[in-house]
Amino acid sequence: PDIWKPWDTKFGGYWEGGRHWSEVGRDDARDYIRMASGKDNPFFMYIAFNAPHDPRQSPKEYVDKYPLDKISVPRNFMPTYPYEDQIGCGKSLRDEKLAPFPRTEYAVKVHRQEYYALITHLDTQIGMVLDALEQSGKADNTWIFFSADHGLAVAEAVATHAEHAERSQ
Repeated sequence: PDIWKPWDTKFGGYWEGGRHWSEVGRDDARDYIRMASGKDNPFFMYIAFNAPHDPRQSPKEYVDKYPLDKISVPRNFMPTYPYEDQIGCGKSLRDEKLAPFPRTEYAVKVHRQEYYALITHLDTQIGMVLDALEQSGKADNTWIFFSADHGLAVAEAVATHAEHAERSQ
């Protein structure tokens, strides 16, 4: 049986300290905006959210937004990647230990569910930061740069140029 539940605080991770780290970052940002809004000087704020890096943890209400029966596996799903040995992505890598090997469709659906839930939860936190900026009266005189290094394939094989062309039509 799979005892992992993304919303269970006993697993630590994003829940370490009792609150989800995306919510801690959100609250710190909103506090800073409130403090900075009382000053005429420009301010700089940098928020480094950890999500959606592993572990893919979010509140249950976000996981529930993505029922497993509504999640599909990628069209090009493969239980194993045919070139894994050539590129050094064998079974011993950390990411490869996060699900059964070879991959099962059920495991892929669960990982996609967790990923979607985590990025939706993060989007909500960013929205609350932007709301605080709007309420501060500083939004019209603020530049916002958003950058991320995230992306999760979850059993989606590398598409060929022909597959990309087919998808874009």
